[in-house]
Amino acid sequence: MIKLFGKKKPKVQYLNYDSYGEELDLNLMSDSVIIKVENGLGHLKTTATQIDGEEGLSLELNGTKVLLAESDANADETAVKSIEDYANLINPERIVTKSDDYRMMMNEEEATFDDLLKVNEGIFGMLASGFYKISLKTIFPTYGQKELFSSEIKTKELKASADTYYSSVEGDAIFADKRLAYMLPTQNEETISDKCLESYRNKAYLGRGLIMSFTGFLGGLLDGHHKATVAYERGIPLECLTIEALTDQRALRLKSSQLKVLGVKPQAFPTPQSIPTIEEYAQIYSFINDLGLTSHREVGLLYRRILNGEQLLSSSEFDALIAYCHLYYEKALIELYPIALELQYKNSRKKYFSYVTQINNESSVDEILYDYLKKDQRSCPETTKECEGYFGRKLKVNNSYDLNSTFEKSDQPDSVFSSRSMLPLLALLKMDEAN
Repeated sequence: MIKLFGKKKPKVQYLNYDSYGEELDLNLMSDSVIIKVENGLGHLKTTATQIDGEEGLSLELNGTKVLLAESDANADETAVKSIEDYANLINPERIVTKSDDYRMMMNEEEATFDDLLKVNEGIFGMLASGFYKISLKTIFPTYGQKELFSSEIKTKELKASADTYYSSVEGDAIFADKRLAYMLPTQNEETISDKCLESYRNKAYLGRGLIMSFTGFLGGLLDGHHKATVAYERGIPLECLTIEALTDQRALRLKSSQLKVLGVKPQAFPTPQSIPTIEEYAQIYSFINDLGLTSHREVGLLYRRILNGEQLLSSSEFDALIAYCHLYYEKALIELYPIALELQYKNSRKKYFSYVTQINNESSVDEILYDYLKKDQRSCPETTKECEGYFGRKLKVNNSYDLNSTFEKSDQPDSVFSSRSMLPLLALLKMDEAN
């Protein structure tokens, strides 16, 4: 056993737990593994705090704060570089993986989960001894208390932040891995290179980030701020490796196993088509729990029963379903149009039509809204206003816009409104069956 200054070398043991694999994963998790760090150096620590109303996440190396994720943060280097420099001082053999190997693998689209674990073992060794869950997740960038991920913070709606997180859990960290998740930056704008940003803007695949102190649906981005900034600009999440400390391993039913080398690229569920709001996140999470849904396949089967008139939802459940479809399967919103017209969902129509206007299929949107206005009896003034506003905006852009020619086909038997048999989730169901 190699020793460092009288201490045993850190050892990482890979574990699995048998409750995995069947639960619904709104967080798009592809892979997850439990690690046991033995002889951990304990130099790398992150702590979520809330003091006098100020939220933050600090990163410590051997008891000294090197990064602080709050409004007055001032970090001169990226987190991984700081960790590596510090590790070089205490370990000539370089506990932390060489940065070029690390960055190459974290940016390699075809890298397996096993590849990612291996290049991060140096980071794992810097943790304190204990159990951690390492997961590959897609995480939505949000600026939190800082303006790092967006230069237009004053003109955009804040989707998630430390204050909304702490208010939702009353200051206590929570353990939940099946939720939509967000990241906060641990660097300020001074550490961002315009040249590096531009290089990522020219890439189709952005690579992966590294997140520490992941609790609930919030984590601190340790490495990958340039990638996250560009991801935010594109309105998409960033694939990240997350490190989550586990304090009660007895509940996990741990069992030892060999680390399985995955021969294929990790697969995730389809990426949401837009960044969800906190309200949407809460609605969907409550919806799947209340109905006992345990997989995306079960959501698809529920959707089929609703289309076939075999099951009714409450108004709040229908709100959650259309939010789910808006985020994952916008084509399904088109099929839900006849359902939205039913009397019990009257209060859901404004939200439904606001989602419909965002569908990336102009002809279908035009047809649905025009059909509604033809039948409209002014029973839902807000919905009427939403539909009229949509066409008003189109007419403003194009004065020659012809409603009649656009909707000549709307009364045909093959119209989207004539049948509930279409199943846009069929591909998803087949994917789940194959798995």
